[in-house]
Amino acid sequence: MGPAISIIPGIRNIKTDVSSLMFYGMILLAMSIPLSEFGMSISQFLLLGLWVHEGADFGNHGFTIRRSLSGRIITYFGIIGLNLAGKFRRLINNPAAMAVIAFYLLHVAGLLYTSDLNYALKDLRIKLPLISLPVIISTSAALSKERLNRLLGFFILAVFAGTLASMYVLLTRNISDPRELSIFISHIRFGLTICFSIFILMYFLYKGFYTSRFGKIIITLGIAWLFFFLFILESLTGLAITLLILFIFAVALSFRIKFRLLKIAVLLPIAISPYFAVNYFIQQTRQFTEVEPVDYQKLDKYTHYGTPYVHDTCGYGVEKGKYIGIYLATSELRQEWNRRSSLSYDGRDNKGQNLSYTLIRFLSSKGLRKDAEGVRSLTDEEIVNIEDGVANIAYLENFNLRSRIDQMVMGYTNYVIHGEPNASSVMQRVEYWKTSAYIIRHHWLTGVGTGDLNAAFSQAYLEMGSKLDDAFRNRSHNQFLAIFVAFGIAGLILFLFTLFYPPFKTGRYTDYYYLVFFTIIFMSMLTEDTLETQAGATFFAFFNSLLLFGRKRGPELPELKTQQGPLMIKSLHLDPEFKSSGMKTKLLTINYAETDQASDLEPADRLLLESASEAAKQAYAPYSGFRVGAALRLAGNQIVRGNNQENAAYPSGLCAERVAIFAASAQNPGVVIESIAITVNTDGHKVIDPVPPCGACRQVIAEYENKQNKKIRIIFAGETGKIIQVDGIESLLPMSFNSNNLQHR
Repeated sequence: MGPAISIIPGIRNIKTDVSSLMFYGMILLAMSIPLSEFGMSISQFLLLGLWVHEGADFGNHGFTIRRSLSGRIITYFGIIGLNLAGKFRRLINNPAAMAVIAFYLLHVAGLLYTSDLNYALKDLRIKLPLISLPVIISTSAALSKERLNRLLGFFILAVFAGTLASMYVLLTRNISDPRELSIFISHIRFGLTICFSIFILMYFLYKGFYTSRFGKIIITLGIAWLFFFLFILESLTGLAITLLILFIFAVALSFRIKFRLLKIAVLLPIAISPYFAVNYFIQQTRQFTEVEPVDYQKLDKYTHYGTPYVHDTCGYGVEKGKYIGIYLATSELRQEWNRRSSLSYDGRDNKGQNLSYTLIRFLSSKGLRKDAEGVRSLTDEEIVNIEDGVANIAYLENFNLRSRIDQMVMGYTNYVIHGEPNASSVMQRVEYWKTSAYIIRHHWLTGVGTGDLNAAFSQAYLEMGSKLDDAFRNRSHNQFLAIFVAFGIAGLILFLFTLFYPPFKTGRYTDYYYLVFFTIIFMSMLTEDTLETQAGATFFAFFNSLLLFGRKRGPELPELKTQQGPLMIKSLHLDPEFKSSGMKTKLLTINYAETDQASDLEPADRLLLESASEAAKQAYAPYSGFRVGAALRLAGNQIVRGNNQENAAYPSGLCAERVAIFAASAQNPGVVIESIAITVNTDGHKVIDPVPPCGACRQVIAEYENKQNKKIRIIFAGETGKIIQVDGIESLLPMSFNSNNLQHR
């Protein structure tokens, strides 16, 4: 009985059961992450509404029976209440999921000692995905491998669409900062989604999910395009993480090489590659700090208009081996700039930087003197770029990652020589980290609380006398420091626990998808407040929960194309991953069907399940409280019921299935058993998962199938949730022991 399926008129193969609708909602959320914050919000509300109804059994509670509106409303909320109780019971019994949501509960606890309650509540609203998505995904039906890969495919398509939109912006607008290319979410978050997409596609290619030559070419081109786009976006974070993961994979794969010399030949260049990377940065730094000697006697003393030049080799630093402050005529610069621009020479550019410094650096990068003639030689477009905070002509070159490295090196040298952090986002982060450490020293035990981070940082900047301009005085830009500042040492330990415990508890720490995702997120947290925005929190919460809890374990269940009315047949492939010399490995396939609603069953099967439910209520189970009912349908449509009978001497009890089968055989000898339905009734909670026959009962059913030479169809369910149907005991007990094993040959 696969998920209950109906077809929307005019649309082929669109399933409308709740589980499938939740799957479509997840696809919408995955596609919204790189494209739309509004879409993220809408899809989460949609998932929440579907989650409330997923697994609710309206068919077995008389909801469709004609009754008053108030009666239907009461019944509806009663069914929903039972369903939610079962889901939360499942959540509580999942320690890994509880660990994940504990991080959000830490923020709630931080309300107890925060003074800015308004900001704290805003922070909790932004981070709602950190609790809503783990709860929804961990208590819902897990996705098959096929559905997971389909969802990841839609995510990649959305990322690809985002890159196309960025290219349109690049080709149609005047872009002075590559960060402006990411028009939907921040360029850093966009870079992370691109990085994740690259490694998903690499896995698709490695596993051969698309066997056609055309499909492989498309995937290969997709990988190349996304990697190239990281250069266009000048995403140093995305590129660094991508290269780091590739480095880890290269090392891991090289250790698998059996031939020692070949292994050394491969490992050696991999091992020394970090050295070359560090050496490259050192060489670039030297280009900024090492300048050729200047013969001041040969420098012009006056401008064309007679204004004396100032040759400042200290105040403005060095860029690309040149003194920025050479040939400086401040009065002419101010007058000519104020004539050409509406922004004051003594004010700020559109990035909040000192405009005079931006102008002087730009002129220097073009080899122009810093006087009236230098400003007049600038084009109108260059004037706009300077107003937008572009301090070097090289920064305007597209696809030029070198310019980003130059900015980092320039910022580093200025910070080391002058203590000036404003010129580089990297050095600004250093200042953020120093400020975070300052706050931690004063609030190391409990932190400052959920809502007081902004106030704490503002006060710390003042007390430290930071040189950061007000426009750049932000928070930690390091997720671990942000948690330490907000919640103290205990909060940081809990956060690390919520990161590392769930994958080890669930066994996902060796899974390819999860390892890649975890590495991306962990590395991003070192330089960003990854979870402090809606996009970052949603990206983390969704994929972390999906890859931990949202997919089926063990052998996958590819769906067959055959349908029985609204039911979908599935197959379970048992393909043991062992190899033994001289032994032949075979594939064992189990066919079954499932549905979310009893109303999808044939009327006779629905009646049989209802009869089993009634039998369960009469079971004698004073010790376990776990009452099981079974109902047999014999040839001629006669129904025989049975229920479990417990005993203080536990082995003396008997299961419901055997009670019913033995009673039918005793009262109706020789009559064929056609079907058996099994369900359960419990105290204090509702069983969601279908309850199959135990091993002993499976052996008895196998015996009676052999006896009557006809399969017995088996239907089993919990009190709510999915219902499973198999055509015979072989699907539940393959390779069973039978009378043939007793014969001497």
